Amino acid sequence: MKMFNTSTGGANSRVKLFVFVMICAVSAMAWTFVKVGEQASTHQSRMTEVSEQLVLSQRIAKYALAAATGDTNAFENMGKSKSAFGGILERQMRDFGNVSGQGETDASVALTNLENHWLGFRHNIDAVLEGQVLIMAMAESTALMSEVMPQLMEHTQDVTNTLVKQGASPQQVKLASTQSVLGQRIVNSLNNVLSGNKTESAAILFAADTKEFGRVLDGFMRGTGGITQLKGTALKAKLQKIALLFSRVSDNAGSIVENAEELVTIQAAATEISGQSEALFNAAKELRTVLASSAGNALVRPALVYVLGGIALVMMFLIGFEALKNTRQRSHLVEDENVHNQEAIMRLLDEMGDLASGDLTVHTTVTEDFTGAIADSINVTVDSLRGLVKTI
Repeated sequence: MKMFNTSTGGANSRVKLFVFVMICAVSAMAWTFVKVGEQASTHQSRMTEVSEQLVLSQRIAKYALAAATGDTNAFENMGKSKSAFGGILERQMRDFGNVSGQGETDASVALTNLENHWLGFRHNIDAVLEGQVLIMAMAESTALMSEVMPQLMEHTQDVTNTLVKQGASPQQVKLASTQSVLGQRIVNSLNNVLSGNKTESAAILFAADTKEFGRVLDGFMRGTGGITQLKGTALKAKLQKIALLFSRVSDNAGSIVENAEELVTIQAAATEISGQSEALFNAAKELRTVLASSAGNALVRPALVYVLGGIALVMMFLIGFEALKNTRQRSHLVEDENVHNQEAIMRLLDEMGDLASGDLTVHTTVTEDFTGAIADSINVTVDSLRGLVKTI
């Protein structure tokens, strides 16, 4: 019996292929979303860290200059900034630095340049940090001088005024006036030592002026060194006050002179930091520029998402089209089969029309249609009837 073949094996194969391609495209699109997000996050993190390095390079220079003048907070802030900058640089070297020597990129070259500038910069930072004790001691000495010297100079001027009133010799008046000048020079020299303004020569001048001030003061009090001793209760009382104040100055004079050379080294390091900060800033700025331009050269780009999405949509369209095509094809096949069956039924009825009139010579056509079995049964039945009639 013949039945219509409604097999759609080829169509099913195509649908399976389309489904497979669509799943692959969707999976790749999801992976691309994740990868693009990771790349964007990494890029943003890199840009943020480089921007922080730009700020730190300027802050460290400011803290170094402040630390050289004895600012305690500046030392602490400079140490923190140094650690922050160094920590960022270490992460950058692990992230995209050419640590394995497998090939340089623009970013790794710019990072190496930044590291080279940082090494010299860090050396000077360490020199300033290591000199904190000395700088703070010098700052304390300066603070002491700022407190003592105005009083000392005031008493010295009083001695000069008293000598003038008492009609002392011109030599004594001149020596007393010179003490006031020496006091002012001592203050100026000490300020120059701490500020780094010709530190060594300032320290030498400070020592010489301090020594000379002490020599004249001792002469006024005891008549030593060819200087006439000053008489009078009032003058001696003032000289005693001057001696007490000056002792506080002279106690610090030795350490200031002894440490002048080391202080010069520390101040030179602080000055170099100020000069190097611009080069370090420019190196960090160059790295930021390179990183910003490399964002467009990423291996996985956002445009790939749209391409994969387009492929997935095309596959969905093709799957729908194949489904519609298969449905129509099946509909046509069923319709053709129904028509064919109806034709077979009508043919069988036509052939059986004479049988209804008693014609036992009728022979129905046996086909491969579903009516073929019926026609064959009818033929057998008619043959049997025909044999029975002949027997009668």
